Amino acid sequence: MFRQQDRGNHYLYTQFESHYARRAVPCFDEPRWKTPWKLTMRLPAGQLAFANTPARRDEVLGARRVVEFAETKPIPSYLLAFAAGPFEVVDAGSAGKNNTPLRIIVPRGLTDQTAFAAAHMGNLLELLEDYFGRPYPYEKLDSIAMPTFIGAMENPGLITYDRRYLLAQPGAEPDWFHRSFIGIASHEMGHQWFGNLVTLAWWDDFWLNESFTAWITAKVVEQYRPKWNRAIDRVERADDAMSDDSSAASRPIYIDVPGLPNIWTSLSIVYSKGESVIGMFERWLGKERFQQGVRAYLDEHAWKSVTRDDFFASLAAVSDPALADAFATFILQPGAPVVKATLQCDKGQPPRVALAQRHFVFAGQTPDRERRWHIPVCVRYGRGKRSARSCALMTDREMTLPLEGSRQCPSWLVANEGGIGYYRSEYSPRDFESLLLGRRGASLSEAERLSVLNDLNATFSAGTADARLTFSLIARLANDKSPNIAYRAAQLVGAAEFLVDDKTRPAYQRFIRKLFGNRARRLGWKTRKGDDQQTTRLRSRLLRLVVEEGGDQAMGREAVKIVNQWLDAPDSADTNTLAAALQSVGRTGDRRLYERLLETAKAETDARRKRRLLQTLSLFADPDLVRRNLDLFVAGTFEPRLSPALLWGPLYNPAVAPIVWEFTRENLDAVRNALPGISRQDVASTAIRVCDRAGLAEAIRILGPLYPPGSDGERDYDLVVDRIRQCIAQREAHQANFAAFLSAN
Repeated sequence: MFRQQDRGNHYLYTQFESHYARRAVPCFDEPRWKTPWKLTMRLPAGQLAFANTPARRDEVLGARRVVEFAETKPIPSYLLAFAAGPFEVVDAGSAGKNNTPLRIIVPRGLTDQTAFAAAHMGNLLELLEDYFGRPYPYEKLDSIAMPTFIGAMENPGLITYDRRYLLAQPGAEPDWFHRSFIGIASHEMGHQWFGNLVTLAWWDDFWLNESFTAWITAKVVEQYRPKWNRAIDRVERADDAMSDDSSAASRPIYIDVPGLPNIWTSLSIVYSKGESVIGMFERWLGKERFQQGVRAYLDEHAWKSVTRDDFFASLAAVSDPALADAFATFILQPGAPVVKATLQCDKGQPPRVALAQRHFVFAGQTPDRERRWHIPVCVRYGRGKRSARSCALMTDREMTLPLEGSRQCPSWLVANEGGIGYYRSEYSPRDFESLLLGRRGASLSEAERLSVLNDLNATFSAGTADARLTFSLIARLANDKSPNIAYRAAQLVGAAEFLVDDKTRPAYQRFIRKLFGNRARRLGWKTRKGDDQQTTRLRSRLLRLVVEEGGDQAMGREAVKIVNQWLDAPDSADTNTLAAALQSVGRTGDRRLYERLLETAKAETDARRKRRLLQTLSLFADPDLVRRNLDLFVAGTFEPRLSPALLWGPLYNPAVAPIVWEFTRENLDAVRNALPGISRQDVASTAIRVCDRAGLAEAIRILGPLYPPGSDGERDYDLVVDRIRQCIAQREAHQANFAAFLSAN
C-alpha cells in the first residue's frame, strides 16, 4: 500500500503480488487461500475510493467519506486491491455476456487521454469471453492509471496500469501506444480467467498465470489486429527467451519456491518461453482440441487453486497422455534444444530427414549432454511449385522423419515451420545463404526467414560460425524489402559493438553509415502518411543505429534540433520519432543541451515526462556527464522510483559502461542504498558490460558476498557472471575475424 504524487496531488494505490498484502492487513498471504473479502474505506470527503467490487454504500459524513464495498468472490490476498485520491472517472460503457460495466479511472485532469482505451476495452473483453466459452467472472471492470508503475496488475475488477500504457493524447497516440495498450489490456483481462478465476496454489506454478496469459494475448491481438503481423512478434519473443535460456544460470519455467518468493526473476522465461512452448503444443494438438482442453480446465477448477498436474490432466483428457509428458520436458527443465535436420535423398528411396537434438548454449557455457526434450518438430519443404510439411514428436536424440507424399528430393527445407517451435535449427553455411538470400528463401514465410536469421546469429553467439561469413550475410539483408528482416539485420550489426575497440571503431562506424545511412536518410525524421508499424519501427531503429553506433554527425544534429523543439513545445513533437531522437542525442548532444534537460527535469511535475527526461540524460556519452549523473543518483536528487535511470542508462553504451562499474566498486553501499526496495538486488547489473578475465574475477570478489545461495538476487548475480563469461568467450572467438571483416568492408 503506497502513495504517489502527480502534479501536486497525492494518490493511494496497492500492489500486493506476491506477498505484500500482509503489510496492509493480517491475512494468510498465500495464493492457495481463496476467500471472500469485504472492505470499508474512510477518507477525506473530497476524495474517491475504488476496490475490486462496486460500492454498496458511499456516504459523506461531515469532513469524511465512508465507502463500503460489496463482498468479493473468493480471491487470494495478492489480488485484493483498492485506491483512493482526487481521481476522475470516465464511463466506457458495458461489454460482454453480462453487460459488464467498464470505467477508466485517472488522476485529476487526464480524462481527455482515455479515448483510445475506452474505444477498445469492451471489444477485447468479448474476444476473451468467446475463446474461453464463459463470461467475465466479476461484477465490474475498472482500469486505473498510476503515475508510474511497472506494467500493469490484473486485480479482479480493478486493473492497475502504468499511465503511459493506458493514457495518451487523442489523435496523437504513437503507434507503439496502440500496440502496447491492446497487448497489455488483453493480457490483464486474460488473467481474469487464468490466475483469478483459476489460481495457482503456490508461486512455483507462476507460469500457470503468466505463460498462458502471454499466449492468449497473442491469440487475441492476432484476431483483433491481423495486419500487425503477430507471427513476427512471436518469433522475436521466442528468440529473446532462447537467448536467456542459453545461459548456465537459466531456470525452468516451473521453479521450486520454498519460501517468500521473488517472482520477478526469469520473466522472459516465464512469459516468452512459456508462450512459445504453449503455442508449439497448440499447433501440434490442433487449435480446436487445445481450446477444448483449456475450457475443460477452467470448468473443472473455477474458483479453486491448482497445480501444473491439474492442467496436464485436462490436456491429457482431450489428447494423447504422451503430450502432457512432452510438455513437461519444456516446463520442468531449463534450456533450449537445437535440432539439426539433414535431408537424405538416396536413390530408389523416398526422401526423409535425419533429425538430431542436443542442448544449445552460447560460447563460454558447457552443454548438458544428457539433457533431451520431447520436441514437436515440424519441417516445411519444397515439393515442385508447392510446399508440404511433415511433423513428428521427437523423443530420442535422433530419429528419421519421412517426407510423406514426396518422391523427389525437396528443393529446400526449413526445419522450424513458421518459426513456431521452441528450438534452434542448425544449418550449413550454404543453407543459411540460400534460405536467407537465394531463390529458396523466396519460398519461406517472413516469420520463417526471421527465424533462420536468428538461428544464424545463435550459431555466431555459440562461437561456431565465422564472423566474416555471418556479417557478410547480414550486410546483404540491410536493404531487404521486408522491414522486419532489415530491422533485425540492423539490430545484429548494432549488437556487435562489444567486439569493437578504439582501433576498429572508425571502421565500424564507416561500415554502419555505408550499410544503413542512405535508407535511414530516405526514411527521415518525420512520419509519412500511410506508414505502417513495420516502417515506423524500422525508421526508429535505423536512425538510432546511424547516429549512435555510426557516428553520423548530420543526422545527430537533426536529433538535437528535434529534442530542443520538444523542450520548447512538447505537444508539437512527432510522437513516432521523438523516442529515437531522445535516445540518440546522448551521443551527439553538448553540455548546453544536457544542462537544459537537467533543469527541465528538476522543475517537471508530470511523472511520465520527468522519467523521459531522466532517461535522456542517462544516455549522454561524455564521461564527465556520466559521473555527474551517478552523483545525482546517489545524492537522491530525484525520487527513487525515477532516478535509477541515471544508473542504468550508460550500460547501453559499451564505451562508458565501465564508468558505472568503477563508480559502483568505489561507492557500493551508496549505490545499493539509492536503489529502491527490491531493486537493490539489481546492483550486480552494473558489472554486466565487463568483458575481460581480470574484470570477471573482480566482479566475483566484490559482488559474490552480496548474493549468498538462496537469496533473492542470486539468479540475477549468476546471470551477470554468465554474461561476462559469454562476452569473453565471444570476443576470443570473433574479435580478430570481425576486425578483418571491417577492414575489408
